[in-house]
Amino acid sequence: MEIIEELERTKLDTLKYFNLTEEDLQKKYEPDKWNVRYILHHLADSETILFYRIRRVISEPRSNPI
Repeated sequence: MEIIEELERTKLDTLKYFNLTEEDLQKKYEPDKWNVRYILHHLADSETILFYRIRRVISEPRSNPI
């Protein structure tokens, strides 16, 4: 359950950044790096893929039952 609690906590911490102003979303920590908006899009895409993979693993039959 620890991992689920940690995922929930980090989700709540991250969600507040989706409400930043347009100016803040355009900020970068260095000139050639991603801006905040791009990082948030990347995180959302990564979570979508992670959840898809988790569902696949859970739904596939196991070859070695534990």
